[in-house]
Amino acid sequence: MKIGLTTYSLAHKKTQDILEGLIKKNKYSITLFEMPFKNLNKRNPIIKHRPEMFSGKEAKELSDYYDIDLVKFDDKNRILIEKQDYILIGGAQLIPENLILPNKIINCHCGLTPLVRGLDSLKWAIYFNEPLGNTLHFIDSSIDDGEIIYQKKLAFSLDDNLENIIQKMYQEEIDILINFEDHLNNPIDFNLARTDPNRRMPQKLEKQVLNNFEKYKTKFTSDYFLHETVYIDEGVTVGRGSKIWHWCHLSTGSKIGENCSFGQNTYIGNNVSIGKNCKIQNNVSVYESVVLEDEVFCGPSVVFTNVKNPRASVNRKDEFKKTIVRKGASIGANATIVCGVEIGSHSFIAAGAVVTKDVEPFSLVAGTPAKRIGWMSESGERVDEPPLD
Repeated sequence: MKIGLTTYSLAHKKTQDILEGLIKKNKYSITLFEMPFKNLNKRNPIIKHRPEMFSGKEAKELSDYYDIDLVKFDDKNRILIEKQDYILIGGAQLIPENLILPNKIINCHCGLTPLVRGLDSLKWAIYFNEPLGNTLHFIDSSIDDGEIIYQKKLAFSLDDNLENIIQKMYQEEIDILINFEDHLNNPIDFNLARTDPNRRMPQKLEKQVLNNFEKYKTKFTSDYFLHETVYIDEGVTVGRGSKIWHWCHLSTGSKIGENCSFGQNTYIGNNVSIGKNCKIQNNVSVYESVVLEDEVFCGPSVVFTNVKNPRASVNRKDEFKKTIVRKGASIGANATIVCGVEIGSHSFIAAGAVVTKDVEPFSLVAGTPAKRIGWMSESGERVDEPPLD
């Protein structure tokens, strides 16, 4: 397969990184197509959206080092351009319209098009609270909006800072271009909404990106899953491996442990603490002053309270009663837990029960008000005697 790679006459890191990857595959006949480099007005961005580009070998040095042809990307070489199976964009200025050949020239855009496209897409994605990722696409006369070949969202961790993420974005961009043939054979298009292309981001908005970055990471980190409809207040922490589904609301200061699962329409109140491996089903509200330890199960529409004698006209936030659900307890669907009680470890609250007093460990309670009717094992099987705690 004949592959062209565009570059500048001067040293260009992206060109070298792509070229090295293509040569390692040992399957392509490669030609370097040189484009003129135009000095634009110098900018001093606060956030550099990619590593320093102008370093390493110049185009002629690369040509000599790898023993590959170097020609100008212009009308004089149109026949050679047309003979290439594909041309990958390394370093490039805007391509003249008469040289934009259909389904020939391939670019990898630092953004998920057409949702985020144009200049400074990485920064605009964070600013507009959209996912980060790269898009492999054919070049046409539009701005970063040609036919999509392949898209990939960027996976990153809560431990990553912005510099790490920028480096990961760049490395993934290079990997996608090197493996363009695989993506042509296995295309992926997210069919995202179309927006207008962006211009360079002004410094005042870059400052907002920096200020909002930690909250942005909370939403899009790959350490856990948050559905796009989830709303998160300030100061929330979510443990690795947790999955928060449709229309959930996590309030200020709440702490969610590892490997939890929240069904749709779950509400977590201010400063609520939830342990690891908890499972909360649909339509459950865990209000302030409720604590769930590890491995707690809450069935659909379980109800917690935090005030004994509520009145709409009386503010009793200073009178919240603490409710503790100990490790491994299960609360059945539509059960109501009146505040100020302790639910013992591995106990089992039957569906529809109304709990008004403390529940012993391993006990099975049911009814209104709930009373003990038996015992449960740690694995959730009914037993004749209480297991040893």
